[in-house]
Amino acid sequence: MSSKESGKGAMHSKLSDTELKSLRLMWSEVLPKIRDHPRNESFPKDDSGLGGVEKAFWKIILFDHPDNILLRFLRARKFDVQKSCEMFMNALDWRLDEDVESIIEKGETTLNQKLLQDGLTHFHGRDPYGRPLCIAYVHHWHPKAQTLLELKQYVIWTVETGRLLLDDDKDGKVSAIIDTSGFNMSKVDFSAANFLVGCMEAYYPECLGNLYIVDAPWVFSGFWKMISPLLDPVIQSKIIFCKRKELCNHIDPEQLLESFGGKDPYEYRYVPPTLEELESTVSSQEKQKAHQHFWETVKAFVRVTEKWIKDPVTLDQERQNAAQQLREAGHELQPFIRASTFYHRTGEIQECK
Repeated sequence: MSSKESGKGAMHSKLSDTELKSLRLMWSEVLPKIRDHPRNESFPKDDSGLGGVEKAFWKIILFDHPDNILLRFLRARKFDVQKSCEMFMNALDWRLDEDVESIIEKGETTLNQKLLQDGLTHFHGRDPYGRPLCIAYVHHWHPKAQTLLELKQYVIWTVETGRLLLDDDKDGKVSAIIDTSGFNMSKVDFSAANFLVGCMEAYYPECLGNLYIVDAPWVFSGFWKMISPLLDPVIQSKIIFCKRKELCNHIDPEQLLESFGGKDPYEYRYVPPTLEELESTVSSQEKQKAHQHFWETVKAFVRVTEKWIKDPVTLDQERQNAAQQLREAGHELQPFIRASTFYHRTGEIQECK
């Protein structure tokens, strides 16, 4: 059967017919849920014609393909539509509660600067699957050096920044290396651990590639016994304990820092925003125009999606075209709603298009 006959374009070529049906069903559930969400009333009204929760949802999408977001939740719940919808709506409420949109828009200037300067976490290199590598250092972690709120904001900013480093043709996941050398019981913070577990499992599902825990001292085993039961078995299956010298067996030495036994001499040094960058402004007219165009493409995508749910064969290409237009509008809107980052200043992210 050809893709035209089955209604499967390139975007859905790896989905089974049952999975594609679940995706359509989830769209049929999610669209009215965000349209009629009771929290819409708590946001100021504007001329977009969309509620505040609707707008928050579409800003999650921004320049990604909308199906990618829902598929993460479907995969996390084995394509059970009801459970996936519940999980997704909980994640959307969490984003509103944590004010994720504001963290993205304000960027690094509102974060705990010591976390940035120390490089508690940073992105550099790629794993064998082309996924960005997030590197974290336990010896830079001091539980009493920041509030839980500051840690949450830093983690959210890090995860959302990592999304900018993803390649379109990869699986949309990030791998991580945690250097646990220097771990001791003074580093234990269960509130922070619970928040990180929640991010991985409930709020950013299917975003983790592999997690390499390096040079774990014996005292770490006690902490691990306490937190590992909190982890979903799927997450646990992605965790690899190894020695520093063994990392080259998992990651190309060219992509691995010399401090981990690789060949990359890169050393993290935080580059703060320049005064010119902080003072740069855009006219409210430009911002309004970018928003207006984005909301127009959102509504066009919604219209064709509501028809595609019932007739995927005929409308697949039209919907993919609408998704591409939405993506382009998202790139145009991005500079108005997202502060540039350290990775823009160092050239790892070329620009907010």
